[in-house]
Amino acid sequence: MKTPREVLLNRHRAIEPKLDEIRRSVCASGRRAAPRPSVWAPLFALPALLWRELIFPSRRMWAALSAAWMVLIVLNVAQRDKSTLPVGAPAPVMLSFQEQQRIMRELFADRTTSVEAEPAHRMVPRPRTEVMNTFIL
Repeated sequence: MKTPREVLLNRHRAIEPKLDEIRRSVCASGRRAAPRPSVWAPLFALPALLWRELIFPSRRMWAALSAAWMVLIVLNVAQRDKSTLPVGAPAPVMLSFQEQQRIMRELFADRTTSVEAEPAHRMVPRPRTEVMNTFIL
């Protein structure tokens, strides 16, 4: 008794030479038409690959991150130290500024005296109590 597989194979054996010829012609035309890849092709494809894999899928996250950086930059610029005087400042303003700087140095000066630290107390270990485990046999 023949299996269904054998029945199908016997029915289509006559078409095998035609299928082989079609396969050969397609493979031959495919070999001729395929261009040879450039050595630099991977290098030129790298930006597109980075865009497609890293930036495009998470564009909302990148937008939020860039907005946060913009806020940080704006806050940093807004809080810059404006206490520096221009070079051509008038003499009374310059003296007042120097007086303020002297007062600030006095206020924030380190006035702690170096006292030798007491030696650290060493912890003396106390004797352990030994608990005997008794087993009843």
